[in-house]
Amino acid sequence: MGRKRSTDSEQDDWLSQRIPDFVEAQKNKTISQFFAPIYSDFHEIWPYREPTKEEIDASDGDKARAKAVIFKKENKVSYTFVCYEI
Repeated sequence: MGRKRSTDSEQDDWLSQRIPDFVEAQKNKTISQFFAPIYSDFHEIWPYREPTKEEIDASDGDKARAKAVIFKKENKVSYTFVCYEI
């Protein structure tokens, strides 16, 4: 069974358009330079949600930590490119 999709069709289309650049960045060993603007652009269009009170409470009242947990759970960008690793 395959991995559950983490993106909706619009996000998937947006990310899929960047696959050729990803493959090129792998060949040139410039992945870090590839991902920085991708993350920035993606989350400008589709920002992370704010943590709930329960999520903040679970992070000892630390909103930044709660946001980091959301980031880790909901990282949609990287998953799209995993199957294209060369």
